[in-house]
Amino acid sequence: MNKRFLRLALTVLTGLLLTACGNDSQPDAPVKEEKQSAATFSINIASYNDEEEITRSSKLEETQRQAIDLGNGLEAELSIERDTMQSNTHAAQTRAAMPNQHYTIYAMQGGSRVGDVLKGTVSGSGTSQHFTPDAGYKDRLLLPAGTYTFVCYNDKVSDDGTRLSVTRANAGTALIGTTTATISGVRYNVHFVMKHQAARVRVKMMTYWPIQNIKGSLQGNNVNELATYQADPTATPTYSAPATFNEALTYPDDLVEEPYGTGENGREYGRYYSETQNYQYVLPNTNANQLSLKFTSGELYRDPQHHSKSLVGYLHNITTSKPLLANGSYVLRVDIYYKANYLFEDGVVRTYVNRGTHTPIAAVLKDNDGTAHSGTAIALLIAAEQNWSTTYPQQDTPTMTTNFTTHAAAMDGESQTWSNFYTPDGTIKALSTKYPAFYYGANLFDSRDATGQMTTRLGANLSRWYIPSFGEWKLAAHVLGYLDLSNVNDWGDYTNGWDYQMYKVFFLQAGGQYFPVNYSWATAETTDSYAGWAANTETQGFRFGWTGKFNTLFIHPFIHF
Repeated sequence: MNKRFLRLALTVLTGLLLTACGNDSQPDAPVKEEKQSAATFSINIASYNDEEEITRSSKLEETQRQAIDLGNGLEAELSIERDTMQSNTHAAQTRAAMPNQHYTIYAMQGGSRVGDVLKGTVSGSGTSQHFTPDAGYKDRLLLPAGTYTFVCYNDKVSDDGTRLSVTRANAGTALIGTTTATISGVRYNVHFVMKHQAARVRVKMMTYWPIQNIKGSLQGNNVNELATYQADPTATPTYSAPATFNEALTYPDDLVEEPYGTGENGREYGRYYSETQNYQYVLPNTNANQLSLKFTSGELYRDPQHHSKSLVGYLHNITTSKPLLANGSYVLRVDIYYKANYLFEDGVVRTYVNRGTHTPIAAVLKDNDGTAHSGTAIALLIAAEQNWSTTYPQQDTPTMTTNFTTHAAAMDGESQTWSNFYTPDGTIKALSTKYPAFYYGANLFDSRDATGQMTTRLGANLSRWYIPSFGEWKLAAHVLGYLDLSNVNDWGDYTNGWDYQMYKVFFLQAGGQYFPVNYSWATAETTDSYAGWAANTETQGFRFGWTGKFNTLFIHPFIHF
């Protein structure tokens, strides 16, 4: 356990009554002599989250995420988590000098206070740090030999002579330490571990959109304002004076974007987070479900009309029951997502926050209309680069043409991939390594989990994976990237309405892959040696073109449901 350490040169005196052997009537009997043993107090201040009882509390370590609909096309997950920032800053805290404070120390035996009370101030620094008693107070405790409970507290703790008390307003800086020591005729040390008499909470926001000018408040409902301790504060305190509070929160604009490969699924890229710098302190009896989060300003994401989505006005109560323990440091984490439909491995369409134990495999482009396989979705993952075919120069489809309009009208990617009608010799491209893009796109996604994302189809309503046609690529660019299709009528680059940031959001927020420039194969065959591709880019819009079948491009499969 790492702690800030201070050794105080206080003296605790123990009275030991020693007598010589013999009769008291003897004139030369030795005089009774009181032996005193010098002692020191050592004071450690436990850092937040250092308590063993917190570490052992496995239930608190489990992250339970609460799905909420923010309205206005947004949804979120709320959770209370351990504040891992403690481990990153702990070493620096340990090296820092302990702040000089005023302390009170007393001893107890048999449930009652005994002996004198020490009051004084710690001042100085390093080895010269020392304890100066208050005027009128002794600098030592004179106690008979025995076992005692020693109590130490700072000035943020009130003492009426019988009980100690801490208010929520002082809980963030209130410290109490207790220790039991047996005093004997040898030198000994009374060691205190001072504990924070509060649980503290800060708020962390995670989004897939830059966080700017977002403000809010953390609110407490029926939260106790007073903790009362017995003279022996190791007993469970009583809590009273319930009230509400409303503490303002501001998220810094100097947000951080996580680099690729650092996220929870090992592939995060484009996820931003911002953390409030100030903590809110509550008494330990507080439950997480007594807290709520409200946004007072800020916007995130964009809809197809390119309108930003406002966060203002929504109050979100935490429903998860979690007691917040003394000396515990917590993060109220809020992950905000654009509300979108995803196809999951079991064939069910859900939004991401409603995933439960299921895994999203594709972003929905077209809803199912009640007819089998009438729904269309694009895979969240992208397969490695492959050739379109190894058969060149050879015509491989009955629809070979350089006419863009013909290809753009096609919505038959599944048939092109899985039907023997679309090759001159009846070969099914999905089953032949002569067509690597089709083969790996159709089969690899039913057998891999290499990057932590399951893509296996379990739902009976799901089709097989397939390489998309140009018409299906247009659909993806329009639904996910808001591309205006009204003028998409030829090969080239299209930027009208194109929103690559939202295109990226649809993939990354559900654990998918995204590349700033991604050239992927389409089923379109333009000549006996060339085939079509579609590409999402951040600087040139969404692009349609064709290249040699022998070249290697990404494979981005689609699926029907």
